[in-house]
Amino acid sequence: MRREDLFVTTKLWNNNHRPERVKPAMQASLDRLGLEAIDLYLVHTPFAFSPGDDQDPRHPNGSVIYDDGVTLQETWAAMESLVDEGLTRAIGLSDIDAAGTLQVVETARIKPAVVEVEAHPYHPQWELHELRKTHGIVLLAFASLGHALEPRLLDDPLVVSIARRLGKTPAQVLLAWGIQRGTAVLTASVTPSRISENFAVTALPEDAVHDISERLQTRYRFNSVVDAGEPGFAEVPVGS
Repeated sequence: MRREDLFVTTKLWNNNHRPERVKPAMQASLDRLGLEAIDLYLVHTPFAFSPGDDQDPRHPNGSVIYDDGVTLQETWAAMESLVDEGLTRAIGLSDIDAAGTLQVVETARIKPAVVEVEAHPYHPQWELHELRKTHGIVLLAFASLGHALEPRLLDDPLVVSIARRLGKTPAQVLLAWGIQRGTAVLTASVTPSRISENFAVTALPEDAVHDISERLQTRYRFNSVVDAGEPGFAEVPVGS
């Protein structure tokens, strides 16, 4: 496979937010990947952990040790230098809300190309989605099929009924919904049949897209990192 046929993304981990640690962290990733440059480099979260070799620094009581000696804007300026040096073609943010994204945009010399967050019909992220129109920022959705926790988006009655009516699977309906509203979607599988299913996505009728966007009222976020800073999935209801 040719390098130009791949879009390679990796992320700056939370203990490397200090500007002097950004480029060495990037170079370490490039060395592991065996590449001279990548296509997209994301700040993994807006939360800075204590700098050092410990990727998950903790107090004796188990709480994360955060770094209050650096701002996200300072980290972002170091990220911009990576673009200047040709180490990455674009930079972006992850696990951040719309307000936090706009704070970076206001001071950025190179604006975020992408914001990667959990996004699906139960947590549609409409505020971040609007940044696509106002600032040209791509919303990249992870957990675009929900998560293997209750409530299961793949079992939602509305999604299931649309899939049956159109002769599609619920996963194909959800991926098509994300794509048609202008979101880039991420999903993963090690099962060949599911990989083929995910590739075989075709457009939904506009009424199906509208029904999912407007009639599906459940609101649920599975990943708590935006609230707590700690990575990992947890059952976190948002709204009703």
